Amino acid sequence: MDYHFIKENTINNIQQGYIAPSEIDGFGLFAKVNIDKGDILCIFDGQIISWSKYHEIQNAFSSHIKAPYEQYIFMEWNALDKETLLVRPFRTKYSYINHARKPNVEIVQYP
Repeated sequence: MDYHFIKENTINNIQQGYIAPSEIDGFGLFAKVNIDKGDILCIFDGQIISWSKYHEIQNAFSSHIKAPYEQYIFMEWNALDKETLLVRPFRTKYSYINHARKPNVEIVQYP
């Protein structure tokens, strides 16, 4: 996937961040400005579904989306636990937050 395509076709839901090539994995989300501890970057949104439902939908779509776009266009997700996902139909900046051994961002769940 090329950088220009990703930059132009990703929903900008985290204003304080920008997408750029990453040494960790392809592309990552980086801070545009200093962000203080406790600042809220975004509110996760989406629909809650099971892994099995996700795979069922993915299999139904997989033959209709051509490479290399099948991984970009199909739903992005965040694992809520071992059985449940929070999914979104379009690619957002959420999906470019890479894992870090010493994380400097945390996800907090509010009731």
